[in-house]
Formats: sequence, structure tokens, C-alpha cells
Amino acid sequence: MKYRSFIKKSPLSSEMKKIEKYLGKTSAQLGFGWGNGYVAFQKPHPFYGLGYDEINYFIQVFGGLTYSEPLKEMPNLSFSDDDMWCVGFDTAHSGGGHYKIEDVQAKTDLLLIQLAIHGIKGAT
Repeated sequence: MKYRSFIKKSPLSSEMKKIEKYLGKTSAQLGFGWGNGYVAFQKPHPFYGLGYDEINYFIQVFGGLTYSEPLKEMPNLSFSDDDMWCVGFDTAHSGGGHYKIEDVQAKTDLLLIQLAIHGIKGAT
């Protein structure tokens, strides 16, 4: 089964700059992380086509999954694969921690491992 993981800077980063300037604090000081982590996978993965609330029962990732859509629906990607489903999490919420790019990548790697395990054995 094919998997693809990637990270993206939070789409809220431009808004966060305005908030940081207004409050005089950095996003890290406000408790927001760097960005989002995603993993895409193909059929016949048991989570293909499911919403993130359904998958959260099986997966443990920071703050829970907050994204579950076809990969082709994700904007601003330099690659595309029409037959892949994509799930992800974000760190752009209060209490999101001081997650740097390296932290987001590490958490994305853990998400990939969990998804691969479920892909091998099926959701049980």
C-alpha cells in the first residue's frame, strides 16, 4: 500500500502575524504551533473515505485528527494523486504547544506509522 506524508505551514500563519503584532507576543508565546501534518493513503486502507471523527477512535495524534478529505481536494500541493485519501492534524489552536517544524514532522511520522499498522491488519 502506498503512503505519503507531508507537513504544511498553518494556513492561519498570516492571521497569526496580525495577532502577534497586536498583542506583542509570538505565536509560540500564545501557545500555537508551527503547522499541520498530513498522511495520504490508498484503497483498500480501512480508513479510506472515513471522516476524521471516525478515525480518531483508532489513532492517537496531537489534538486529534482535524482533516479527512481526498488528497486531490487539498489546495497548493506540488503533487497530486487522484486515488489517495488524506488525513491530518493541526497545531494552530490555543494550547497547541510550542511545536516547531521538527516537532510537527515527528508527530506526522508517528501518524504515518499508526496508519500503516492499521493498513496491514485492518481496523479492529
